[in-house]
Amino acid sequence: MYELVPEHLVSQVFKLGLETRLIADNKYMIPIIIKGKIRKDEYKILAETGERKGFSSFKKVVIELKGNVDIEFLKYSGEVTITPIQKEPGYYTMRVHKFYKVNERQFKRVPYRRPIVINTAFQQEGILINISGSGAKFQCRSKIETQTFGLEFVLLKKNISLTARLIEQKYDEEKEIYIIRCSFENIDKKDQQIIVRAVKEITLLAKKRLQEK
Repeated sequence: MYELVPEHLVSQVFKLGLETRLIADNKYMIPIIIKGKIRKDEYKILAETGERKGFSSFKKVVIELKGNVDIEFLKYSGEVTITPIQKEPGYYTMRVHKFYKVNERQFKRVPYRRPIVINTAFQQEGILINISGSGAKFQCRSKIETQTFGLEFVLLKKNISLTARLIEQKYDEEKEIYIIRCSFENIDKKDQQIIVRAVKEITLLAKKRLQEK
């Protein structure tokens, strides 16, 4: 889902310090640094094109910004035109045509460290890392050997019991723990509403902390 960003807010997005790059013809990734605004819709950038002499050989160039601001993951994208600045090698004028906030997730995800119980062939304890209305990330000591398993934890003083499906599993050799990403299977609407409400409360608390600083 793409949400058009008003023109007067584009420069504010560029000041967030997100990871920024250009994607040319859907395959060439070019990191850039935005050096400042020149005029309406135009910015001065520094870019390294590698072996290519410039951007004239590309049919389409898209700017992409993504990263975390406090607990929220943000992603933006838009079509741009790149023009070299004479007598300044590596510097270009970037004109932004349309700029969008990309909303890829149906449910917002937030950090949430709480003890959990994982039920597979045997029961073990773990630590929740983050959660959303559709899935979670957690850590535990033993490898998950099944594609589906049970998760139990307390959220907003409610006992939550869910069935989860394994999406990704990585082993951290330094900490000697497994990091697991999972999605919730056939989640009850009441349980999902509790999780969504908890996510909203955590988000509001985080925004309040930022305002108090």
